[in-house]
Amino acid sequence: MYDILLYLLDIELVRFLLGGGIVTAVYYAIYLTLVERRGVYLVTASWIAFFPSLAINFAIQKLWTFQNPDAGAAWWQFALFAVKYFVLQNANAFLIRFFAERWGFTPRRAQLLATAILTIISYVISHFIFKT
Repeated sequence: MYDILLYLLDIELVRFLLGGGIVTAVYYAIYLTLVERRGVYLVTASWIAFFPSLAINFAIQKLWTFQNPDAGAAWWQFALFAVKYFVLQNANAFLIRFFAERWGFTPRRAQLLATAILTIISYVISHFIFKT
């Protein structure tokens, strides 16, 4: 069992999904607290949750997922990562609003669907950022 776990953790996509799971948990905790307990509009809440998740996600993806310790490249990687994150956050805000307001999904379901769609796009872009 331990060998299987070590093997899985050696796979980049598995590390991406696990790291993303941690970041998503942080994001969701902030987002859902703001929406469900504080009554903050769902798009505003998604933007507030964006900033702490950006910092945590960059560190996890650079250092653990893609195992890129190059400190000299960190600034331009962070700039590209932040642009990617910003664009995907805009897409996220659009999708959750679309799913919630157009299709009547709950904020939770809208965010889950948006996350699933954007995770695939995020992996491809992050791989490019940290592997080139």
